[in-house]
Amino acid sequence: MQVTDVIDREEIRTLLTVYVQCADTGRTDQMLALFAPDAVMEPTGDPACHGREEIRAYFERAGESFRAHMAVPLLRHHLSSIRIELPAPDEATSTSYFLAITSIGPDHWGRYKDRLARTADGWQIVHRQLLLEGRTADGWLDRHEAARASNR
Repeated sequence: MQVTDVIDREEIRTLLTVYVQCADTGRTDQMLALFAPDAVMEPTGDPACHGREEIRAYFERAGESFRAHMAVPLLRHHLSSIRIELPAPDEATSTSYFLAITSIGPDHWGRYKDRLARTADGWQIVHRQLLLEGRTADGWLDRHEAARASNR
């Protein structure tokens, strides 16, 4: 392994950490800067988001729902088991597990599967699969999904 590989992996690990910290604290503009302008995000159960503005709209809707369904709007995502591969000098893939915790406990969990590219602005996410694997009954995400289903 080259020193540049170690640096690239650490920069990508930092990007993933900054992403969840920005998402948890409502710093949408900073979070969106981590995505390439034409990035695609595919969240489980929702249409794919193409480009930063569709990704912004997705997170703004999630934030509105969170504030509407939670008495204490506290959300913390925890990442683990981060695996980063560097198939080419300016390309990377990563897989990480996430667990989202609210003021009432564990809420939802799953995996992020990312493709990243080195750009003039540093490493950016070009494609993200947000793979939801479970959620707690009557937690925020459960309430959110129930409200969406009743509006269909």
